[in-house]
Amino acid sequence: MGLSGVALAAAAACGTLPGALALKAAGAAGADERGSILVTTGYWRLDNSHADAGGLRNGPGGYLKSMHKVMSLNTDIAIYGDAFGVENMQLARGEAKPALAGAEVLEIESLEPCKSHGAEMRANVSKYTHPLHMHSITLACIWDGKFSLVGRSFRKYPGYDWYAWLDIGMHGGAEMDKNMLAWGNKPWPSASRLAKLPTDKISASGTGYCGNFKEGDYRFGHCVAATVWVIPARIVEDVVALFYEELEKCFRITKDQDESYQCLSEQVIMTHMEVSRPGLYNFIGKGYGTGIMNNFTTDLAELDGPSDLFSWLGAEDGQVTTMLAADRKRGLD
Repeated sequence: MGLSGVALAAAAACGTLPGALALKAAGAAGADERGSILVTTGYWRLDNSHADAGGLRNGPGGYLKSMHKVMSLNTDIAIYGDAFGVENMQLARGEAKPALAGAEVLEIESLEPCKSHGAEMRANVSKYTHPLHMHSITLACIWDGKFSLVGRSFRKYPGYDWYAWLDIGMHGGAEMDKNMLAWGNKPWPSASRLAKLPTDKISASGTGYCGNFKEGDYRFGHCVAATVWVIPARIVEDVVALFYEELEKCFRITKDQDESYQCLSEQVIMTHMEVSRPGLYNFIGKGYGTGIMNNFTTDLAELDGPSDLFSWLGAEDGQVTTMLAADRKRGLD
C-alpha cells in the first residue's frame, strides 16, 4: 500500500449496522441513463509530524503536483479532505467539466477507526504501527476511512449507477502518466468498459492470491489493490457495512495479540471481505502500489492484460487488453 493513502479520503461510518448485509436495491432511481458513475477522492495534508514509526514516504508536495491527473478527468467527482486539501483539489479541478458534484471538509479524528479506537491506539502506538507496513495511525484512519467516504457519497449524491474510488495521487509511474495524458478530455471511464463490469461485485485490481488468507487470521498481507475500485450502486451499503464489520472483527481478534497494525491497512480488511464472502471482487489486472508482499511476486508475474483497473477502464474497445475474471488458477480469487 503506497503513501497514496496520504491523499485518500475518509469519512464517518456509513451508518449501516454491522451484519446488515442484505443487498440494497438503491441508488439508480435518479440516473437518467445507464452507466453514470460518481468518483470519490480526497486529500489531507500530512507530513512527518504525523508519523508514529519511521517516516512518511512522500510529502504533500508530490500530491499537489499530481492531483490534477484525477481532478481533470471528465467525470463526476465528489471530494473530501481538510480545508487545505479541499481548496487545492478545487484549484486542480479548475474549469474542467463537469463541475464537482460536491466538496466537504472532514476531520480525520471523525473517521474510523480513529473515531472509535483512537484512545486505545494512541495509548499503545507500537502495537498499532510497524516500521515498514504502518507508519502512522493518522494516515491509517484515512486509509480505513475510504469505504465510509464512498458510502457517504452514495447517500449524499444518489442516482448514480456506479460509485468509484480513485486515489488522488494515482502514482502509477510513467505508464499511468502516459495513459492519462492520452485520454485527454474524453468522458471517463469508457462507457463500453463500464458496461462490462458485473453489477453484483466490487471491481478492483489484484495483488496476489486470495486463497492464501484464512478467516480470523489477520497477519499482514493482501490480495486486493486499494487505489481504484468500482462498486455498483445496488451493493454500496452492503459492502461498506461489510468493510467495517471486518475492521471491528480484526480489532476484536487481535486485541490480546502483540500486533494489531494489520487492522489499519484497508487492503488487509478488503482482503478479508473476500475471505468472508468469496467471489465478492471482480479482479481486473494487477495492483501497482508499493508494499505488495514479496510472496505475491510470482502471482503478479503471471497476470496478463493492463497493469490495473484504471488502465482497463480507460481503454477503448479496439485496444488489446484483457479483463481478468475470477480464476484461482491464475492467482486471483
